[in-house]
Amino acid sequence: GGEGEWSHDSFSGLMEAACAAAGAAEGEDATVMDYLGVSVAESVSSGEDAEELFFLIVGIVPSLEAVFEGDHRSPRFERFHAAAQRVHAGREAAAREAEAHAEAKRRTAEQARSRPGPEEE
Repeated sequence: GGEGEWSHDSFSGLMEAACAAAGAAEGEDATVMDYLGVSVAESVSSGEDAEELFFLIVGIVPSLEAVFEGDHRSPRFERFHAAAQRVHAGREAAAREAEAHAEAKRRTAEQARSRPGPEEE
């Protein structure tokens, strides 16, 4: 089949493939891609479903409607949605990890401060 450009499952890869298929991937459309990426991330993080996400995307890049066969239940859109959710889950995990790391560093610093140091004359 002609699914060559859809062979990768990464969200950014799928988004590029979708935008390229929609003819929206060249030049000044980098800002559209960024905006689309941010909007999708916000949509997924606030728990919107596939249909809501579909209308959001089509609202930003109308030509994507044809790419996704005009249906949030199309196989292409389902892959796109799944990839978006994976990316978001990964980001959340990374954010939690960074938070825990910062917290551990704070605790270590506090312990060092409260430990009586050598008496300085």
